[in-house]
Amino acid sequence: MMAEDWSGGALSYPNCEGFRETPTDHYMKPFQIQTENIYKDDPQVNRGIMFNDSCREAHTYIMDYLKSFIKAYPDKPKFSISWMISLGHDHQNALSSSDDFFYQFFKDNQKEFDNSFIFFMGDHGLRFGKVRETLVGEIEDNNPLLFLSVPKTLRTKKPRIVDPLIYGSSIFHPLSYPRTCDSLRIPFEYCICRAQKTLIPKNNNTVGIPAAKLMIDQINSELSASDETSNICSKLSLNDTAEIIVEDFGGEQSVRIYKITFSTIPGNAKFWGVISFDPTNPEKLQIISTKFLRLNAYGSQAECAKKSDLASYCFCI
Repeated sequence: MMAEDWSGGALSYPNCEGFRETPTDHYMKPFQIQTENIYKDDPQVNRGIMFNDSCREAHTYIMDYLKSFIKAYPDKPKFSISWMISLGHDHQNALSSSDDFFYQFFKDNQKEFDNSFIFFMGDHGLRFGKVRETLVGEIEDNNPLLFLSVPKTLRTKKPRIVDPLIYGSSIFHPLSYPRTCDSLRIPFEYCICRAQKTLIPKNNNTVGIPAAKLMIDQINSELSASDETSNICSKLSLNDTAEIIVEDFGGEQSVRIYKITFSTIPGNAKFWGVISFDPTNPEKLQIISTKFLRLNAYGSQAECAKKSDLASYCFCI
C-alpha cells in the first residue's frame, strides 16, 4: 500500500516522471488527484470543502486507509508507505495538534505492530520563517527524524551488518565512539553537534562583507554552470542594506571558523554558510560549506527552477 496527501508524490518529486503502472495493490493517488482537482484554481477553497465541515484533516484519510489495510490482511505479510506533508510542512505548531490522534492510532494497532518493523520518520524540519532563525530551527533545517521499532522477537538481539558500504554507524549493532561529525563524515552544515558561538560586534567585523561576497560568487558560479539555471536565474549580489551576522565558533586554534549570515538581491534571499579565516593572512578566506542553506521561503521566486537542485539560489529572470 502507498498513500500520500499530495498527488505530486514524494517518490517522484522533483525530477522524476513517476510510475508507468500502479506500483502497489492499494494506491491512494486517484483519491488525491480527484480532491485536488475539485477546485484546482483555488486550493484554499478546495481544502475548505474537503476538511472544514468534517473536522478531518488530510492525514486522517491516510491513517484510516492504513488501518483498513492492516486489518484486511491479518494472515499475510504487508508493506506500506504513508507519507504526510501538509500536516507539518508549513506550520511549526501543527504537529502537536495531532499528538493524541497518532497516540491512539498506535495504541489501537499495537498487536499488529508487535510483529512489524515500523519506521517513523521525517525528512527535515521547518525550513523558513522566524523559527528557522533560532537554534532549534537551525538544527531542524536539514536533519531527519527516525524512530525504529522492530518485532518483539528481535528486541533482545540485533543482526550485524558485515562490511557496510556506506559511511557512518549501523543502528543494528553497538555504536562506536566518539560519535562526532568528523568521525561520521557529516558535512559541517548538517552537523547538530553545535558549539556555542560568539557574535562578533558590527564595529569589530572585518570578515563579514568579504566572506559574504565570496559565497555569493560561489552561488553565481554554480547557477551559471548549470544547464538548468544558467539562462533563467538572475545574477545575485550582496544586499548592502541588510545585516550581515558573523559568529565565531571559538576554540584556541589560530585559524578562525565563522558562520556568516547574509542577504542577496534581487529577492532579498537570506543564506548562511561557514568559512575559515587565517588572521595572519587576511586575504585567505576559505569556504567550508558544501551548500549555503536558505533561511526564508523561495517557492514563488524560483518557480522557473523548481526542479533544479539549485532552486533555493534562484531568482527567476
